Amino acid sequence: MVAVISSWHTAVKAVRRIEHERIYSVAKPNKLDLQCHRTCLASLISGGESILITMEGDCSEYSPADIEAEVHGLRHSYDEWHSMSPTAQERLKPLKEAIFNG
Repeated sequence: MVAVISSWHTAVKAVRRIEHERIYSVAKPNKLDLQCHRTCLASLISGGESILITMEGDCSEYSPADIEAEVHGLRHSYDEWHSMSPTAQERLKPLKEAIFNG
């Protein structure tokens, strides 16, 4: 189980790095980057949930709370970029511009 969790955690870190480079650090992410981002986040959320189902207590350096926190962060990113209505996205647009472009 430790190897599965470790691989998942490595994938999360890789996606977060790419997310920073291709989503957060550009003025407007392109369609393909957003599609890949959505797919990767969905896959990682699913993987994290599967780990929680099969995990029995703390597993070496990982606890269920660690996995839950990471899944929560992944869900937050998914919701922020891919689940919001167009109206909500428009309301957040000035905030994103101020934070990431200014």
